[in-house]
Amino acid sequence: MANSENTRQKSYSKDDEIDLRQIWDVLSFNKYKIIASGGVGLLLAVVYVLLASPVYEANALVQIESNKQNNILGDAQALLGGGGGSKSDAEINLARSRMVLGRTVDEVKSDVMVAYKRLPIIGAFQSKEIKAEEALKINVFSVPDELYNENLELVYQGDKKYTLILPETEKSPEEKVSGEVGKLLSYKGVLLNLQGVTAEVGDSFAIAKLSKLKAIEAIKDNLSIGDVGKDTGILTFNFVGTDKDKIQLFL
Repeated sequence: MANSENTRQKSYSKDDEIDLRQIWDVLSFNKYKIIASGGVGLLLAVVYVLLASPVYEANALVQIESNKQNNILGDAQALLGGGGGSKSDAEINLARSRMVLGRTVDEVKSDVMVAYKRLPIIGAFQSKEIKAEEALKINVFSVPDELYNENLELVYQGDKKYTLILPETEKSPEEKVSGEVGKLLSYKGVLLNLQGVTAEVGDSFAIAKLSKLKAIEAIKDNLSIGDVGKDTGILTFNFVGTDKDKIQLFL
């Protein structure tokens, strides 16, 4: 009985042992596959680093001033068991409200999106010295409801002439309209007036008019507000984005 138990324990111990020689043989047999996989991973990492847009962050500190009357009311609420939230909750909610962010959208004109239109892969390696918003200075831009949040393509033809391509919708097919810089283009509810264009012949832009709600949500997604310490009355505002000049303007 004892011999059988010893034999069984020896067999278990052999099964539990790691055969390093066998592992080395497997790795040696697949070494080219391993090297190729590592090389592909490294190449993808390098491509991502080259193509990924850097993300910037703008910060600001705001001190909330409270008058004597507000302090008395706060003390009375504390004695009565009220005022469970921090004194800055109201200011944070107000700063993130549609009223404040909607005004920001109007002042910064963040409901108008402009970008260069490039080829999916090759275009990522093409860089322009001037930003799309500066190359295509839009003075007036409005669209009908069905074209909100939709990309319209603008192709510069040279000599202050351009072609505006309206995307296909449920109501109408894709259409092309000719326009001129400095003159108001009006076509089926689309109004566009370009103040200036700094581009080469054939350059293509994607322009879009965002709805007010989507423009507000885009700002809210990149905005974070928090207290500095507990009941200090100081708030920290953080705004992130890929355009370091624009995020400062937003904040």
